[in-house]
Amino acid sequence: GAGAAGGEGGAGGAPEVPDVLVPGPTALIGTWDTNFGGTEVITADTWSGANIVAYTSGVTVVYTHNPASDPYNPRKFSKFVYTEPESDSFYFCQIVYNAETLAAAQADTKVTDATNPDTSGCSGFSWTKATRQ
Repeated sequence: GAGAAGGEGGAGGAPEVPDVLVPGPTALIGTWDTNFGGTEVITADTWSGANIVAYTSGVTVVYTHNPASDPYNPRKFSKFVYTEPESDSFYFCQIVYNAETLAAAQADTKVTDATNPDTSGCSGFSWTKATRQ
């Protein structure tokens, strides 16, 4: 495909195409405390401020697109793998966090292993445990 010019907006640039929001996993909707001291707020179509742009039920994968205001990876795409909630908590692994396109995030071949999420299985690290507030 054709490359896009860099930069933040400006004259003559194509308007930013809005994300096509898709409904995510309804079981995850809510506010969650993580075991790393953070908070995740998940709505029907956002995950902590990033738009949910693809969701695959059955394989528990959510793809998000960061807003331009994201301080670390603006406009980048992420792939979250999660476990089904049990007893008001679930685990998730942000296995991809800086893909240039949704297609690139979806094509990424890194794998997760939820066998021992408290200690390993997420790119060499433990998964994040989220507990409902």
